[in-house]
Amino acid sequence: MPVLIDAANNSDATMMIDGPPPPCGASAPRISATFSAAPACPLGISGGNATLGLSQGTLQISTNTNGENAYCNEPNLQNWSGNGATIEVPAVMTGNNAWTSFQVLGPNFAMTHKNNFLVFSDNTGANAYAMVTYNATNMRWWRLRPDGSNTNVIAEYSADRLAWTMLGSHAGSGMIRVQMIAGTDGTAAPMGSSRYDNLVVCP
Repeated sequence: MPVLIDAANNSDATMMIDGPPPPCGASAPRISATFSAAPACPLGISGGNATLGLSQGTLQISTNTNGENAYCNEPNLQNWSGNGATIEVPAVMTGNNAWTSFQVLGPNFAMTHKNNFLVFSDNTGANAYAMVTYNATNMRWWRLRPDGSNTNVIAEYSADRLAWTMLGSHAGSGMIRVQMIAGTDGTAAPMGSSRYDNLVVCP
């Protein structure tokens, strides 16, 4: 919502600063995680054989080995609605067959960066529903949400959480568990780390 601040040199004047609207409207988020303090995975379940920890105020996953991944997810299926699940992705692991994924388990959908594409698929990556060439600035924020009838899941991306672009939509419904998972497969040459921040899930 707009934020009021004092204008320079005039304590009686104010000016409006546009900011993202509340992510869940009038409702409080079911999950709101900033990854600024331990535990690294505040959702309850973490694992895998890649490295998962906190770095630069984010959840970071990294590996330099083929066939490794690490994950952070919820233990139980929960309701979702409205704007669904949103995550900031400040950095993605790069290199051949390195991937960074944000998923809703239950209906089993994913948004994944891999080989310089942002892909909307099932959570295994076997069925791709839509993809676009990745742009780190324009695709800093990822969102998976149910449509108004709760019969489809919509994947969207944004530079600022103000304007969203639809990546794709596919039939699916039901309760969810959110998951952040990143790693490598095949013959990989990973570089850098996958970093996640500002996770919000609407009830």
